[in-house]
Amino acid sequence: MVFVPFDATEDELAALSVIRDGIPATMAAPLRAWITEQLKGSYMNAIGVTANLRLAHDIQSALHVDFGVGVSPISLQRLLQEIYGRGEQTIMRVTDFLLSRLPPASDSVASLAKTLEWSHCKYKVDLAGQTARLSLRLPAGMEEVTQTAIESGREAGPLLYKAWQYAFGLDSRPAEAMDFAVKAVERVVTPVVCPNHPKPSLGNAVAYLRDQGNWEHNLRIDGDKAPPNTTIHHMLQTLWAGQHYRHVDQNAVPPTLEQAQAHVQLAALLVGWFSSGAVKRA
Repeated sequence: MVFVPFDATEDELAALSVIRDGIPATMAAPLRAWITEQLKGSYMNAIGVTANLRLAHDIQSALHVDFGVGVSPISLQRLLQEIYGRGEQTIMRVTDFLLSRLPPASDSVASLAKTLEWSHCKYKVDLAGQTARLSLRLPAGMEEVTQTAIESGREAGPLLYKAWQYAFGLDSRPAEAMDFAVKAVERVVTPVVCPNHPKPSLGNAVAYLRDQGNWEHNLRIDGDKAPPNTTIHHMLQTLWAGQHYRHVDQNAVPPTLEQAQAHVQLAALLVGWFSSGAVKRA
């Protein structure tokens, strides 16, 4: 929870809602202190405080980055220089790796989460999975909608969570995000729209819903200007069409990260609607 001064002005309150890019200056020192504590070895020698050699090797292997760690002990300060010399992306990926090795309920995880939260930076600690990981922060309310969909989606929930991680985690993979978004929606849509189809898929559900024309949702409508069936059909069609690069046109350009993020957000809305019964036959 972000700390808000008791006498904060309207401008200051507005500033608290802004997600700050990069590593803000107020976060740099506590973040480096946290990384230092995690990397610190258990003894000193002629080179000073050493880094945890096994952990340093694991980081090199996991991130496929050569930090100059060999078979001999490496000083903690040298390892930090190697990490910080490669810029923000490497710093935060190392942070993500270190975070993933800690018990989610540990004080170290809570400490990092507070540092990121109070700095209003674009990174956050994600505790939704089995391990703590970093992910990108979204505007207030958007994450809550997705988390509600994940929790209500049963079989679709884990698939939607994977889609979210691939779209908004540090290890972004747009194509995989699109794939899991479609799979998540398939799990909740096909039992409702085409329960008797021998090979249910989102494409089949799109065709069934288009032809049946007898669906409704909980949104308020204005006469026949935006019929519920048309709205739902277009939303599903948009999500399914996003995979044309894989299922229809093998020569199409793969999705960008921005496109994948938008499709995952759409998938979250659809999973939430179908899971809650907001979409049903008229």
